[in-house]
Amino acid sequence: MKILLATAADIAEARGDSVHIQKLFYYLQRWTEVSLLHRGQIRLVSGSIEPGTELITIRNLFKTGTYHAIFAIWTLVRGNHETVIYCRDWSVALVAGLLSFFRHFRVVYEANSLVDVEARMTPAKRLKGLLALLQLAAFAVADEIVAVTPRLASSIGAISGARLLSITVVQNAGDSEFEPVPKGMARRELGLSGDSSIVGFVGSLAPWQGLRLLVKAFRVIAEQVPEAELVIVGDGPELAPLQLEIRDLPYRSKVRFQGRVAHPVALKYICSFDVAVVPYESSLLFETVGRSPIKAYEYMACGRPLVVGAFPGLAEEVTEARCGIVVPPDDIGSLASAVVRLLRNPEQRTQMGEAGRSYVATKKSWSEVARRIFELCRSVAPGG
Repeated sequence: MKILLATAADIAEARGDSVHIQKLFYYLQRWTEVSLLHRGQIRLVSGSIEPGTELITIRNLFKTGTYHAIFAIWTLVRGNHETVIYCRDWSVALVAGLLSFFRHFRVVYEANSLVDVEARMTPAKRLKGLLALLQLAAFAVADEIVAVTPRLASSIGAISGARLLSITVVQNAGDSEFEPVPKGMARRELGLSGDSSIVGFVGSLAPWQGLRLLVKAFRVIAEQVPEAELVIVGDGPELAPLQLEIRDLPYRSKVRFQGRVAHPVALKYICSFDVAVVPYESSLLFETVGRSPIKAYEYMACGRPLVVGAFPGLAEEVTEARCGIVVPPDDIGSLASAVVRLLRNPEQRTQMGEAGRSYVATKKSWSEVARRIFELCRSVAPGG
């Protein structure tokens, strides 16, 4: 068996989906032959594409179409009955599934969301009906579906009607082999204050990340902890609205937007935090999909205590791991109070950070995720 990993992302963008595919590529090579084709490998179409704009602008439509055409050729040339193609995008899975009738390879589609629900929060909202039908077709032609949360697996089963789909839940993970950089050293290397109390977020600045809730909560945090700073690492469509929101506020100098950085640098930023946050604004997206955010497991791997909204799935994990505080969604006061509580209690922060690292090492490592994916691919391969 050989595995072909495919994603329409440019993994040089260092987003969560990029980290996921890179870790799978790294660990799967322990057990079998693995190839990787991502959009960033094709210079003509590489670069950033904001979620939901793949089919909106002419430039992005060209990038998306060209990648899929090259993927189709690559698949037809390299795929055969001994191949399993592992796809992280519904569009790639659909192309692979249609081509499998000619080359007789197997297709595993890893679903991270329901595209029509996600589209409602992006410029692609007018296309949500069409996108839903296309993703449903991708589910239908795949030999196996991987869902990153139990809630998503249930939702996929529900929308598929009477058709019986094979769905396996494999959640995201963190890097158990990462050795955290000491906080003081990380701050010196990043040019951050050694005396401030840093509240941090790392991830794409997308509408579903709840960052406006975090910015509003920070106003309360800054009043109660004068030395507090908010550091937001990442880029996306919410950056400009967030900058506008704090422009006239008295604490604006305490909020730093660091932009997109390479993944190793992002991990260094996490190591510089006192408290890492995953805010939660209620939406149909999370009610339907749940959440297994890679950022949360990276926070844990870096030994940082978490304050997270009560996302289905993630809330139970944080409670089990005892690595943070879970707060209700849309609750500015509870979010601020939990952060302040941890900023004022360094001993509790240390205990939670150690608990998070232990949880990733024993239950949420990328090596374990890759092992499960390998076993799954082997089971769908001919003779598996």
